[in-house]
Amino acid sequence: MCVKVFVLIAHGRQLVKYIKLKEVDKEENVVMRIIEEAGNKGILNKDIRDQSGLNLTTINKILKALEGKNLIKSVLSISVAKIKVYMLFDLQPDRSVTGGSWYTDGEFESELVDIMNQQCYRMLQQKAEAAKLKAMDGPLIVRNASFLSSKEICQMISDMNIVKFNLTVEEIEAILETLVYDGKIEMRMVSDGDERIKTYRIVETLLSSAAIVRIPCGVCPVIEKCGTTGEVQPKNCAYYDQWLD
Repeated sequence: MCVKVFVLIAHGRQLVKYIKLKEVDKEENVVMRIIEEAGNKGILNKDIRDQSGLNLTTINKILKALEGKNLIKSVLSISVAKIKVYMLFDLQPDRSVTGGSWYTDGEFESELVDIMNQQCYRMLQQKAEAAKLKAMDGPLIVRNASFLSSKEICQMISDMNIVKFNLTVEEIEAILETLVYDGKIEMRMVSDGDERIKTYRIVETLLSSAAIVRIPCGVCPVIEKCGTTGEVQPKNCAYYDQWLD
C-alpha cells in the first residue's frame, strides 16, 4: 500500500522547499520521518532500527533506496568512530559531525592546522611589533595595543585567501587556544557593548622554554622537596655540580 507524504527539507534554520514524495511505502515513510527528526546531526542505522522496530537488513535496503532518490545522504561522522550517519539530502552537516574545516573525509588535516597556527602567531607578532612604536605613550598603551581579537584574526585570515572555504571565529579560536596552551600567547576577555570577546597577544618571556629546561631546576625530579633547609638544597645540589662542570 502506498501513501503520499510531504517531507519538509530544511537548510539550517531556513525553510528551503517542500518535496512531494509519490508512492513511498509505509516503511520508507517511517524511516524518512526518523531521519528528518535527527536534523543535521544525523542518525545511525542502528538507532533508526531501534526507533522504527524494523530489522537492520530492511533498514539498510530502505536507506540505499532513499539515497538513490537523493532524498537522504550518508555522512562520515568523526564523533562516532567514523561511522556513517544519515540525514536529509539538502541539509548541511553539523560541525560536530564533520569536524569542521580541520577535517576532510573524517581525517584530521594536521598540515593545515600547523599552517594556520603559524599564521596566527605571525599576525600577533606583527601586531606586537607595531605596538612597540607607541613606546613613548607608556608600557600599558603598548600592551593594550598588542592585542588582536579572534574576530579580527579570522577576518585577516579570510582576506589573505589562505584557504578556499569560510572559517568561523570558533575555528580560529581553537587554533589560538593551542598557542595559549603552548605558552606562546595569552588570552584576555574584553567587553564590546553587551558582547564579551576574546583578544590575544604575544607572550614575551625572559627565557625561552628550551633554556629553562636546560637548567637543572627545569627537569629536577625532586624540585618539590628543594628549599633552604632539609636534605635537598641548592647549595649542595648534585645536579647543579654536574651542570656547572
